[in-house]
Amino acid sequence: MDKKKKFCFCITRRRVISAVILVASVLNLIIVGAAFDVTFPEAAPTATASPTLDIITMTVGASTATEGSPPPITLVPTDTPAQTATFTPTDTPTATATSTPISTDTPTPTATVCTPYYWWPIYIVQPSDTLYSIALKTGSTPEELRRVNCLFGTIIFVEQTLYVPHLPIITPTFTPTYTPTTFVDTPTEFTLYDVMSCAPPSYVSFAVIAKDPEGILSVTVQIYTVEDVLIGQIDMSPKGDVYYGSGALIQPYTVDEVDYYQFSAIDGLKNTTFSQLYRDRSIYCYPIPTPTATDSGPVGLHEGSGNAQ
Repeated sequence: MDKKKKFCFCITRRRVISAVILVASVLNLIIVGAAFDVTFPEAAPTATASPTLDIITMTVGASTATEGSPPPITLVPTDTPAQTATFTPTDTPTATATSTPISTDTPTPTATVCTPYYWWPIYIVQPSDTLYSIALKTGSTPEELRRVNCLFGTIIFVEQTLYVPHLPIITPTFTPTYTPTTFVDTPTEFTLYDVMSCAPPSYVSFAVIAKDPEGILSVTVQIYTVEDVLIGQIDMSPKGDVYYGSGALIQPYTVDEVDYYQFSAIDGLKNTTFSQLYRDRSIYCYPIPTPTATDSGPVGLHEGSGNAQ
């Protein structure tokens, strides 16, 4: 008897590997989206029908069944499709271009031609001088001075020599030293030149020497009673250093009531100086006593009377 054998081959390895690769690709896409912070919109999973492998049933062997042989294995294909979720990102992140400023080269200034004017006078910079002030004093401009002196800026230094068109006219600042003259008032010196002379009842005359380094403007004599009453004041006239004065007393006073006299002088500084008090007088200035009945002999003059000066 011929024996028939059936061999069934299910080729599913390739399909399984393809499915694994697909799942791995989806997971890799999700991980990459999470790393770059890409948000995938929720999309309804799309059912993709995975084709199933056709099961090939092969029967090999004799045409008749033999007792004791196992029945043939028959694989029934299943048509249930496997659903695979696929996500399609809609928002694709776009890179924003950042503009980087391009540095520009600063043009180098062109050097000015320096031409010193050696025929100009030389000026030595003084403290507090500036290029502008020197230009004003010399009839020039700061730019001209800078160019002819080969200066790269407007900075100058003390004791620096510069070529200028004209030397400035420097007016010397003279501060006069004024020493004020201190005047010391020297009092007038009085010296009695002659004693008081009298011509009763009221006429009197005086003479005194008065000296003062500031000069003398006027000299007067004041006449007082014993009660310090002013009974006469006479202006005196100079003859050299001697001043003379005479006149009548104020009525009803007479020469007998004169107790003392005093001189005063006004000097060139208009200061007034008073002399000491004088009581010296001539014999004509003493009162004549009145004779009484008890007196023996003729009535005479007061003792000491005479013309002695």
